[in-house]
Amino acid sequence: MSIIPLINEFTNTFNQTFQKNLNPFNLESKIRNVGDSFTLKIYESFLNYIDQQIKHSQERKDHYYVKETRKRTLITSIGCITINSTSYINKSTKERYVPLRDVLFLKSYQRLTNEAEYQLIKYAMDENMSQSARHALRNTPISRSTVSKKLAKLDGSIVENVTRVTHQPDVLYIEMDEIHANLQNGGNKICPAAIVHEGYEEDFVKRKKLKNIRYFASSNLSYEELWEVIFDYVNKRYDITKFKIIFVSGDGASGIKNFHNCFPKAKFVLDPFHYIKKHLNYIFKNEINLRNIADDYIRNNLLDDFKTLVNSQIEKYSNQEKYMKEHMNYILNNLEGIQNQSHVDYKVHCSMEGHINQAFARYITSSF
Repeated sequence: MSIIPLINEFTNTFNQTFQKNLNPFNLESKIRNVGDSFTLKIYESFLNYIDQQIKHSQERKDHYYVKETRKRTLITSIGCITINSTSYINKSTKERYVPLRDVLFLKSYQRLTNEAEYQLIKYAMDENMSQSARHALRNTPISRSTVSKKLAKLDGSIVENVTRVTHQPDVLYIEMDEIHANLQNGGNKICPAAIVHEGYEEDFVKRKKLKNIRYFASSNLSYEELWEVIFDYVNKRYDITKFKIIFVSGDGASGIKNFHNCFPKAKFVLDPFHYIKKHLNYIFKNEINLRNIADDYIRNNLLDDFKTLVNSQIEKYSNQEKYMKEHMNYILNNLEGIQNQSHVDYKVHCSMEGHINQAFARYITSSF
């Protein structure tokens, strides 16, 4: 690791900072800011250096394939850093391995370093959660709710032994939705939830059952963090490289569609219930023939015809113009997800809402 470029950069920054507007009242703050910037650059450079050393080491080449290198932002006790994090695939076990997680002792979905978590908790104990959120981490105020979560559950980790499948399926289904939980002090909390399965156990029976279903839900994790938890499970249980296709289905919310970092080749499928019942039915009311015509336009990319049909409805229900356009735009923004409902390999329509009612809802109480 070469320190000379960092020193040169520090010197330039120092000179630029102190060239103008220097007075006794801002001298110390300028020195502190320059020092903090230099410290963060050293931290980033050190971790990037380790990442490169591992990537080019002979031991790595003997045992691991390079999967990808991604930029990752971490919140540290001295500020935010952005580093390169390379992941690998074990040549023997086919399991995913991310060395920098071991270096920093991080979980897959952890954004706060352990030192940052320690400083937050320590400050909250000495002062309070609001003060900790504003002042515990240098140059990096965070939300009070984040401090509250860390006090309630310090790392959010789950130790689980995942059994590798003996028969690799061609298709994997991931369905995601959200649970709305009422809070004791009023308000509402959105909790992401998901299921992973391999399709139907038997296609010919009337009451179908999903094969090898696995549930995920959290009141602490964001959608992005839950996606990483799901990826770790899928990666341990299956050989991801051997799937013919992975389908992700849901109602089209941005958090649900934010799966590309973990499953870049997956195809999104818009939940047919939301598409038909919530959006098309609102625009075309009980006019089933018009709804079917609109659906045909959508599936065949006749978008101008679809818009014309919607405009004819707006003329009849002018007081609902704003909402009809919102539903129309929602459909157009999920065009690919609608068309993927007819994909030749998509055999299982999204059933997430039913699973939420059966498997999750009874646990979501006002006890948050």
